[in-house]
Amino acid sequence: MESLTPVPFNDGSDNFLLVLKRKDHIFPYCGSVTNKIKDYKSQKIRNKIFSDSNTTVIYRCRRYYCPRCGRSFVEKQAFTGSRKELSPSIVDQILKALKPYNSTFSSVARQFDLSVTSVIDIFDKHVQMPPNPLPSVMG
Repeated sequence: MESLTPVPFNDGSDNFLLVLKRKDHIFPYCGSVTNKIKDYKSQKIRNKIFSDSNTTVIYRCRRYYCPRCGRSFVEKQAFTGSRKELSPSIVDQILKALKPYNSTFSSVARQFDLSVTSVIDIFDKHVQMPPNPLPSVMG
């Protein structure tokens, strides 16, 4: 994995700035190697690094461009998928919080400061339950 060095903001919060080291990338469309930066975009990644508070990691994602074909692409990284706001570790913690029989989507949403719909979407994406078979006689 890349060497990650989160830098804490100086405002006393649990927010960190994350920038990966610059390196050569193979352009996914034409196969040429480039390290020419087009621009940066910031992406918020919510993570629960510390057990008592939510942490927001601001990831400065580089967009590289290919001088050969003129197209651009986002740098490769391993800690989130593309366009995701939640880190895999917080998704795992949400699923573990949903395990007890008395937990509800609403209580887990409050615990992780998410919407109920987001928690339901995470559950539906990661938990596949086979439907119960229908009885032989319906009526």
